[in-house]
This record gives sequence, C-alpha cells and structure tokens, in this order.
Amino acid sequence: MRSVVPEGWLKGQLSSIATLEYGKSPNHVRQEEGLYPIVGTSGIVGTANQYLWGEKSVVIGRKGTINKPIYIETPFWAIDTTYFCKFAEDTDPKWFYYKVCEEQLEKHNEASGVPSLSRETLRGLPIEIPPLPEQKKIASILTSVDEVIENTQKQIDKLQDLKKATMNELLTKGIGHAEFKDSELGRIPKSWEIYKVSDLLTNSKQKAQKNLPIYSVLMDGGMIPRTSVDRRVESNLSDEDNLFAPKDSLVYNMMRMWQGASGIAPVNCLVSPAYVVCLTTGLISSDFLGYLMKSEESVQKLRRYSQGITGDRMRLYFQHFQEIKFSIPPIGEQRKIAKIIDAVSVLLERKHKKLTQTQSLKKSLMQDLLTGKIRVTVN
Repeated sequence: MRSVVPEGWLKGQLSSIATLEYGKSPNHVRQEEGLYPIVGTSGIVGTANQYLWGEKSVVIGRKGTINKPIYIETPFWAIDTTYFCKFAEDTDPKWFYYKVCEEQLEKHNEASGVPSLSRETLRGLPIEIPPLPEQKKIASILTSVDEVIENTQKQIDKLQDLKKATMNELLTKGIGHAEFKDSELGRIPKSWEIYKVSDLLTNSKQKAQKNLPIYSVLMDGGMIPRTSVDRRVESNLSDEDNLFAPKDSLVYNMMRMWQGASGIAPVNCLVSPAYVVCLTTGLISSDFLGYLMKSEESVQKLRRYSQGITGDRMRLYFQHFQEIKFSIPPIGEQRKIAKIIDAVSVLLERKHKKLTQTQSLKKSLMQDLLTGKIRVTVN
C-alpha cells in the first residue's frame, strides 16, 4: 500500500471493512435440484436446499484455489475450504470483489504443497478505501467491462460451434451435391474421389536456410512465430538444425498430430526437426488441407494410425500417415469450401482480438481505478 492515499480515501486493513467467515461442509444440504448454489474455491459445484448466507458476498479460497475470488449476489452455501465475507455498511461488495482480485492472493500462499491462505493473513491485508459512492462507481465501470468480456466470449463460443458444424458439413458432404455414391469410406458426393495421403503429399526434409523466421505448431492455433510462444523448454538447437517449411506446406508435430497439432506454413520458415514437413501435390489445395486435418473425423483417423502408448508417447510417423485415406473433392470445390470456412475463421479472429483488447483494458482500469491513480466522478 502506498504511504500516501488519494484525497478522501482511508487507510485500513481488510478486517476493517469485511468479516471473514468459514464455509461449511455441504454434504448434509446438497440436493441435485436445490434452490441455492454451493460455492467452492473455483466456482459453483452444486446446489443445496439451504443457504449459509443470504446477502451479497465474496467467496475466497482457503485451501486449493486461493487466487480466484467469487462474487455472488444470491443466497448461497460456501464449502468448508472457503471463507465468505460479511461487509460493513459503507462497503460495496462488488468493489471489494475487484479489490481482492487485484490483490493477487496467490502471493500470500502459506503452504509448500496445497495452496493455503490463513484468515489472519487475509484480515491483515492493507487496503485503501474510497468513499462508498466512489466504490460503487468503480464497481459499475469494471462490471460494464466484464459484461463486454462475457458477451464477447459467448460470441466466440457460438462462432466456434458454427465453425465446427460448418467444417463437419462441408468436409463430408461438400457444397450443394444431389448425387452421392458408395465408397470404402462410406457415402460421398459423386464427383469426389478417395486418395491416400501419399497421393496428396510428399515428405520434405530440406535443411534450414538462413535468415528465415522460426515457427511452432500449436494444436488450436496452427502455426505461429516461435517468438510469440511461451516455450517451457528452450531448445539448444541452432537454426541449421531446423527444417525448411516452404509457404503453403503442411507441418505437423509428430508427437501431437494425433491430437490435431498441424498447420499450414504462412510463409517460408524454419521448424523444429521433430516436426514433419509435407509438400502438396496438384490434387489438393493447402487451404483445404489445413481445415481437413483439423476436422473431428480426421483427428480420429490420425489417432488410429498413431503408434505407441496413449498420451504424450504417441507418434504419427509419415510412413503411417501416408497410408490414411480421405475423400477429396475436385480442386475447385476445395477452394470454395476453404473460403466459406475462412469467413467464419476471420470473424473468430476478430472476436478473439476484441476479447484480448478488452481484457487488457480491464487490467489497466483495475490498476488505475482501485488505487486512485485515476479518480472517478460521482454525481
């Protein structure tokens, strides 16, 4: 806490504005369709036929997840690994919620094993307290930002469902087909053909070239520059040890391909020698290929052809990958399918960008508003 507080604010401790009560075991009140939520350290974990506290509150983890305070407005039951708060009359519960979130409670962990937070530590936390009207205004501003974040996330979820459904429909049934035929892979559009991967792709093992960016493959994000990846293990390999991935080639992580860890190289780049780089033939469009490898049906095939024990030890070698068969539309239809899926992907990318920007805005606002660096106007 700063030595000088904003004008009109008070210095205090958390105990001066909130009383911390222990949660209780919900075993005797748990009911499948109860009226009241049971709140655990990371969210709602069931319902109960009774409530422990009937007013607005903040639930804080005592053991386990201690860094995710939960704001709740309805009567609730708090489990025995949590504290719940009762507030002084001049304290706004929602403002308090944002204040303890900004505090980063994990810094006060007191255990070497399961994270633990003592009541005395919480009670003694120093806190800067604005007048109640200013608390309410700060909470209102941050709540508005949270609503934007929540709505944006809902839009992302809907678009992800739409993309998944669109891919499933177009990659199996194509665009506007009335005639179908039987094949070894089931019913497919009459103009489609069955190909092995070996007909569509060739394995490339070209050595690294100088002055090229290095890319990594993510399961969900495709290929991205390695500089933007939070790498837990830094490689000691030099650039010369990497492989050259030409633009539009398929790159997959041999250890993770069975989970869909693949992507299309957006530029000429370098990739880890643990990856496999595949060049396309004239039978398949790289854009279509990228989506095909991410479809649920394809991922199931990749899993079946992978070798080894389940989990991280499974690998998909190119010699096995090239034996997989797919039903493939003519190249013109491939490009049309890719464009349709691209349109949904672009919308998703925009929503993800908006979400990231809004989350960054919230972080800045919390730092500024909850410390009084920026003062709000109260009418």
